[in-house]
Amino acid sequence: MADGTKRSVNGGFRTMLRRRAAAFGLDRPEARAWAMYDWANSAFATTIVAAVLPVYYGQVATAGLPEGSGLTLWSYTNSAALLIVALMSPLLGATADLLGAKKRFLETFVAIGVSGTVALFFVREGDWLFASLAFIVGFVGFAGANVFYDSLLSAVAPSNGDISAISLGLSIYALISIAAYFIEQPWHFWVLAFAVATVQGGTQAVSRSLFSDLVPKARSSEFFGLFSVMNKFAGIFGPLLVGAVNQVSGNSRLSILSLIVFFVGGLIVLGRVDVEAGRAAAADEGHLGGATNG
Repeated sequence: MADGTKRSVNGGFRTMLRRRAAAFGLDRPEARAWAMYDWANSAFATTIVAAVLPVYYGQVATAGLPEGSGLTLWSYTNSAALLIVALMSPLLGATADLLGAKKRFLETFVAIGVSGTVALFFVREGDWLFASLAFIVGFVGFAGANVFYDSLLSAVAPSNGDISAISLGLSIYALISIAAYFIEQPWHFWVLAFAVATVQGGTQAVSRSLFSDLVPKARSSEFFGLFSVMNKFAGIFGPLLVGAVNQVSGNSRLSILSLIVFFVGGLIVLGRVDVEAGRAAAADEGHLGGATNG
């Protein structure tokens, strides 16, 4: 009786998990694998790119150099990594489509990213050049792998991209930039950080989903290579505008406010996108060229 009850409870629990997974579109193993990779690679973006390595680089890797050298060298390192990724992404994407090797390219670049990240373990005081090279290798692997895992999205999940959701996200970003101009207290910053967190991930996810629906599946890696290039240029032009406005005005608040230019520009461009025509064009080319599943 006890064994029967235990099996019944376990069976009910598994059924509940399957239903919950299906509600999030994770009822198939390939969809769960894609989602788990999307979750796991965030560790590189948060730890290596944003939170830990920049501090370690400035305080340890560049120790002994003149004051301010850490920030300068870190900026050059990031620029070099972004430039390499921007130049190689479209070519790699087109090659992967041509060879039908999206998953093999994904595996290769994951290995490159892991190797660069592991190498950072050996960075010691004053090893700024080694740290820069290891980071560049890791970042190229991370960003290169993203091209191919993004291109697999249309193969593992139905599109749920909604242009109105993206527009809403951009509008909220614009409001956050305006609110940032009036920050006075530390808690204001935390409120804005929470607001960014509520829209950033969702807006990026919906953007990728919609984009995957507008490109031919047989050429998805090529198009996501171009998508990656645009991301990298955003990482160049955003800080460039902030720096230029700050230099001219001497007001960091105006620098943050200037970012509205990008959000409003994005809204204008989105307003001109014919989603249904794009989906039809992608489907037509898919029928003509066939599909590759890598």
